[in-house]
Amino acid sequence: MNCPKCGTELPLDASYCPKCGAPRSEIERLLNDAARAAKRAVDAGVAVVDRAAKELEPTFNKAAAKVRPAIDDVARAVKPVADKTVKTAKEVADKTVAIVKPAVAKAAETTEHVARKVRERVKKSG
Repeated sequence: MNCPKCGTELPLDASYCPKCGAPRSEIERLLNDAARAAKRAVDAGVAVVDRAAKELEPTFNKAAAKVRPAIDDVARAVKPVADKTVKTAKEVADKTVAIVKPAVAKAAETTEHVARKVRERVKKSG
């Protein structure tokens, strides 16, 4: 701990500051006073920020109210394009499934046929 009056480091067992002679109880009181002052300063700063936020809130609300119709217009303009994109993506997926399905079915049938032959050979050799 340093003496708040002169900044000298205090020995742990010192009752007084070795440089300026401030009593340890006085030093502790000064430190407590400094802590209380710092808390009051922080509280005052928070109060100022809170007041500023309350004062600015109506301005932000007005700005949001002014911008909202434009955002709604953009959303309405984009919705048909988004709907068409979704519809097209679904059509592409459906066509892809229709094209791939016979090949997958054929591959499954062939795999099943080969698996049957393998099982038969295993039974014969076993």
